[in-house]
Amino acid sequence: MKVTGGAGTPFTVNVIVDDVTNLGAFEFVIQFDPSFVKLAGIGVGSFLGSTGRSVVCQQLPIGLSGASFGCNTEGPTPPGPDGSGVVASIDFVVQGQSFGDTTLFLKSCNAADVPGNGIVITSCLDTSLTVNPPATNTPTNTPTSTNTPTNTATSTFTSTATRTSTPTRTATGTATRTNTPTNTPTNTPTGTNTPTNTSTSTPTRTNTPTNTSTSTATSTPTPTATNTPTFTPTRTSQVLPTAVTPSQKLKGDVNCDGKVTSRDALMVLQLNAGLKNILPCMKNADVNLDGRINALDAFLILQFHAGLIHRLPPP
Repeated sequence: MKVTGGAGTPFTVNVIVDDVTNLGAFEFVIQFDPSFVKLAGIGVGSFLGSTGRSVVCQQLPIGLSGASFGCNTEGPTPPGPDGSGVVASIDFVVQGQSFGDTTLFLKSCNAADVPGNGIVITSCLDTSLTVNPPATNTPTNTPTSTNTPTNTATSTFTSTATRTSTPTRTATGTATRTNTPTNTPTNTPTGTNTPTNTSTSTPTRTNTPTNTSTSTATSTPTPTATNTPTFTPTRTSQVLPTAVTPSQKLKGDVNCDGKVTSRDALMVLQLNAGLKNILPCMKNADVNLDGRINALDAFLILQFHAGLIHRLPPP
């Protein structure tokens, strides 16, 4: 399966059981790389209680890289479910420290029917996971044109009138009848062209690039739950270790407190999941006398504590 997103992105993996008959209890261990993902929680699926049976579950952490999870049902009736279905949903969030390919490991898969008989598990499958980083937005530059005015000089011609003097001759009469010439100035306008420079503004167009940020949105798929780790019911059991423990006669009393309680069942499950190496009264753990200590023994201890069976080993 693939998940895309940064730190804190949630996603869900379902654990599915196939071809089971009269399912009464199950357990498994999930392990993962904590630099890729972080465990948010494990919940029971709808399949185990689908026939109306009461379901009790327990989750135990295994450091930062795993957890064990198991559920059982109570009472002889109604019967357990048959067929295939989701027995658990595992919620993760992306850790954000590493990206790429990793593996979710499913281990120690066990199951039992309603009377407490072990169910054979043929496979307990891991799943491959690819964690991709979130998409990023890249800005692009878009040029825009702007108008910038420039100054251009142009020449214009204007006419200016100037004044010049021209002498003329006028005759006057006297008693001695002599001609006396006199000079009389007259004004004659003449035209001259004088160029002058006048500055006028003529707008010209220039392109000036400007930076605009254009966001390119990339859609991010929302992780959805997929049915990935699938285990087809098989039985994985643990051979009874040969530990030196006190001799006790009360079957099911694995902590040597003189009583058979749900605490004894929990300690048996912890031993089977590898969380404990030895029990105070190890000989009392194999309540069905099959030479092994597994989830079936814990299931029978719970039934004895609930009053559903009246002695251990069961008849």
